[in-house]
Amino acid sequence: MHRKLHKHLIPSHINAYRPHILRRGSLLFFVALIMVSEGIFVSNLFVKEGTLQVSQVQAVSMAAVGAAPSPASFVNSMGRAIVKFLEQAGPTVPWTLGIVATILSLAVIFAFFMHIQIQHPEMLFSGALVALFAFSLMITNIHIIGIM
Repeated sequence: MHRKLHKHLIPSHINAYRPHILRRGSLLFFVALIMVSEGIFVSNLFVKEGTLQVSQVQAVSMAAVGAAPSPASFVNSMGRAIVKFLEQAGPTVPWTLGIVATILSLAVIFAFFMHIQIQHPEMLFSGALVALFAFSLMITNIHIIGIM
């Protein structure tokens, strides 16, 4: 475990002084993870607003018509499952962004202060940029959650 963590996080001769977390493939994975989590967060905002409006419209139409709700089909049940997932995933998005930003920040700090004479500036800049992106989205999401 220690050796794998060392290989992925700390620059040394084992990883050619390029931590695996700061390499292009890992950074692309973290950017994709940030985009997916932000997409879930934004969808959660729209789902909450949409379910409130739909429930109000259904209540009014049920009272006016006096009919029972339509039977649930596969598409309706799948839609409800997706909406339920999105509603429950709201608080986990800032945590995910915080974990990604913390891991990348630690990797950049270790890479910068250890073996500074042989570090690649574009690798450090790319890692710091992705960490800053995650931190900024996390702060924005927390601000939006606090307002609502």
